[in-house]
Amino acid sequence: MIKKIIDKYIDTYFITHMGNKTYILLYKPYHPYEQTPHGYAYLNAFYPASNDLYFISKEIEHQFAEYNAVVYKGQLKKLFLDTKCAIFLKNCLVAIPPHGTRIALSAIEMDQLNVEEKVANFSQEDRICEGCKICSNHCPTGALKGGFSRELCLRYASDHPEDTSVDLNLIGKSILGCDACQEVCPYNASVESVPMPEDLLSILKIEDLIKKAEGGRKYLEELCHYVGNNYNRPGRILRLAKNANDQESRDLNDV
Repeated sequence: MIKKIIDKYIDTYFITHMGNKTYILLYKPYHPYEQTPHGYAYLNAFYPASNDLYFISKEIEHQFAEYNAVVYKGQLKKLFLDTKCAIFLKNCLVAIPPHGTRIALSAIEMDQLNVEEKVANFSQEDRICEGCKICSNHCPTGALKGGFSRELCLRYASDHPEDTSVDLNLIGKSILGCDACQEVCPYNASVESVPMPEDLLSILKIEDLIKKAEGGRKYLEELCHYVGNNYNRPGRILRLAKNANDQESRDLNDV
């Protein structure tokens, strides 16, 4: 019965038991977006996928309320790794073949149920990072040289510009997220890029996005539909939208 309920909402999940709890480990694969045309900012496809998964998680939580189900608030990557349902990579992301790192993660924790486990049982022998330096060589800030440096990661720097000396120009036209290491990771070789949905692209027109971000959160409600409240922060969006505009100017000067 539990699987039938979950299958109504998502077909990519694991079920496992630890201690006196049952965990439903949810993951949503996605395809990265192709680069946007002139005049438009870029949004990493992870964020819409993650936002979709948030609402799926809340619905599954509701369905199992009688078993004290809650959306898991702990370290998701660690939970997936501890249950051998993902592979840890040197860029500090996790992979679930055949989707690679192109996944959003969530989990439901509830009272233990008498239900058969559904796990992947990946081992670190499935990890091909040893001897591979593709991601570290491709990282524009050197964040993966000699291990992962959070302060040098463009994704972290875009959220905390006051805590890093990283040049945000390196993030290009992206208003959320950096994709450098994932673009070249061998785990993602079979995951094809797709055009950005037209409805989303229309929201990312740079000149309009700057004006809306200047107006505050209420003017970014359309974007919130794709990224959720946590990422719908006018200050950050405004900073990176202006950066995208500067990037376009640099690109034109280079032509």
